Amino acid sequence: MASADLLEADPRVVDWVKEAYVALTALRFDGMAVKAIENLNRIKIEFDAVSPIFGEAFFPEMDARLRLSHQEKLLNNNLLNSVLARSPS
Repeated sequence: MASADLLEADPRVVDWVKEAYVALTALRFDGMAVKAIENLNRIKIEFDAVSPIFGEAFFPEMDARLRLSHQEKLLNNNLLNSVLARSPS
């Protein structure tokens, strides 16, 4: 399990993820931590404002991966059928 210090030090992790982790950790110890709830609400608002950008990047990538996966399955089926056709009965 990663520590909060490692998370905070990792430059690949964006600030709102770090802030959400801190807030969720606070809520784990105090389910009514007002400041933590306020921070999570703020993070949600900020994330919701930019989430369409993620969707625009995500769906074409997902489509490309699904197409490649489908092509791979077709090739594997063709290969299997070819091997089965050549094997003695």
